[in-house]
Amino acid sequence: MEKRIKWLTWTVIVLAVMIISTWGTIIYNRYFASTTTAVATQMPQENINLSGRFFREQLNWNDQQMAQFRVVHPRFRQEVQYILNNLQRNRNTMFEVMKSDPCDTLRLNELSDSIGYWHSRLKKATYRYFLDLKYISTPEQRQQLEQIFSRLLTNEMPAGMGGGHRHRRQQPMFQYKNQN
Repeated sequence: MEKRIKWLTWTVIVLAVMIISTWGTIIYNRYFASTTTAVATQMPQENINLSGRFFREQLNWNDQQMAQFRVVHPRFRQEVQYILNNLQRNRNTMFEVMKSDPCDTLRLNELSDSIGYWHSRLKKATYRYFLDLKYISTPEQRQQLEQIFSRLLTNEMPAGMGGGHRHRRQQPMFQYKNQN
């Protein structure tokens, strides 16, 4: 019986410490964490929320700038969503073709080219969006806008996926016959 009480006591102590540390973390992050740290952690791998609230807070936009943003932003979101849907459809199709036996490398080349096309459209939409936001912003706000987009555009590729070999044409290790 005494062992059971000790065990329950230690269980309660451990749970209490976990609850206190969880609440401490929440309070610290809510009230004491710097905004620059929060911005940096919100931006991994093109996963930034480019909302009006984000730009109002980060760039200190006024009501007139927000009104201009409300015109520009929906067009950008709609175009990007269309592009991302096409990219995903092409990637899914490509994976299905890759799994098939025999594998149609001509179709894979077509899909790769199509993915490149949609990726190019995404980059063009992004730079047009940046230019629209740059036009809305004051010179001081533009510096912060440049920092936001710099982090967004330079964090695109996972570590080890970029590098200097991306333009080299590489042949597969094994030769596959084209199926048509």
